[in-house]
Amino acid sequence: MSKTRVRGERCRRKASKARNSGEKQLAMFGDGRHGSRWGGKREGAGAKPKLDSGVPHDKREAFNKLPVHVTMKIVPGVMGLRHVCESEVVREVLRAARTAKACEGVRFIHYSIQWDHLHVILEPHNEAALTKAMHSLTVRLARALNRLWKRKGPVFADRYHAHVLKCPTEARNVLRYVLNNARKHRVHAAPGPDPLSSGATFRWWLDVDAAATREDPCVEEPTHWLLTEGWLEHCERFTTKEIPPPRSYTVSHRKQERRRRRKA
Repeated sequence: MSKTRVRGERCRRKASKARNSGEKQLAMFGDGRHGSRWGGKREGAGAKPKLDSGVPHDKREAFNKLPVHVTMKIVPGVMGLRHVCESEVVREVLRAARTAKACEGVRFIHYSIQWDHLHVILEPHNEAALTKAMHSLTVRLARALNRLWKRKGPVFADRYHAHVLKCPTEARNVLRYVLNNARKHRVHAAPGPDPLSSGATFRWWLDVDAAATREDPCVEEPTHWLLTEGWLEHCERFTTKEIPPPRSYTVSHRKQERRRRRKA
């Protein structure tokens, strides 16, 4: 018997033995379920997020005709947005964005200007319309603020944070959080709504007469049930003096907080 036939016979015996014993051949680059250490789709593979890495770069949540709370944070080392010139620039951009072609399918409902960030409540048609509108808004704001500051470079520290509102309680909490955000950061102590927000257009304050509301060219009336009737039917109204609690964080943020505590 030749050597080739002997080797072939040995291979067939080994294969038959493996089949009878239930053994399985492992893939060279497996999916991690069989102990492979060569990367791939195994659980926990890939680069780990750094602490204080900001908004996680996960896929945006898909939605259809729901209000969204958006937060935009600026880079450190630049002038605060609550200065007279900066706040007027932000309002001019918001007024222009309302009628911009890139913002079609998105309604601007409320806003609040803080020193290092901006809150906006929107009514987008879907996630695609929101992405397109936010891209236009961030570019407009960055160019206008850089023109005012006579500088170049990025203005926003990270991608925007978006929170889709799905129930009346979420809508009520977000309205209070955005409109009273200046009191949360202790930058507005005078009675009444924050002048650097759209609080003057809100007619459901408990301590402000509805007849005292006035129009703001930066925003428009809400149309979604959650922001018009839903939260009023299922939740209590609030005053301009209430200090909103800290916003609840996503799962990724909670994981980062736990890692930070373990390191401390």
